[in-house]
Formats: sequence, C-alpha cells, structure tokens
Amino acid sequence: MAAAATFEKTGPTSALAMFEAEAEGLDELRKADAVRVPEVYEVGLRDGEAFISMEKLSLAPARGEHEARLGEQLAALHSHLSLIHISEPTRPVG
Repeated sequence: MAAAATFEKTGPTSALAMFEAEAEGLDELRKADAVRVPEVYEVGLRDGEAFISMEKLSLAPARGEHEARLGEQLAALHSHLSLIHISEPTRPVG
C-alpha cells in the first residue's frame, strides 16, 4: 500500500501552541463524524520551526448534490458542537 499523502504547515516556534490547538480542534470535529476531517499525524518543533503534519485530502469541485450533502453535514456538525461546553480556552487560537 502506498504511503498516504501529507500536508504540512510550518511557522515560527511561537506558532506551536496554535498548531496544537488546531490539532485539538480537528480532533473535536472528527468526533462529530459529520464531515471529512484530515487526520493529524504530528505536531511539534523541528529544525527551529513549529509544524503540523496531517493527511492531505483529495478535493474536487462541488456539484449540486455535494452542496446539499455539505449542508446536511454542517447541520450535524453544529448539533454536535452545541453539546460541547467550553468555559475557558486553554491556549490561544489564531
């Protein structure tokens, strides 16, 4: 089996907390099981930079039936997110 394609974002070391928060957010979105969310492979520091490495999704132009399905998925996502109580952010998101 071929290795999965990856997508990586990098930034200054100060971006590490942002990438960690992004990974946590993607995990919460995945739990909703409403829309396709990339799997995060790794978050950390490497060669003096912060990075997040994740699954690269194959994207295609939307068609009418896709737009309708996306609307249904977003409604399901909002239902899931309304059940999550967030009192204080644990780290900055930006």
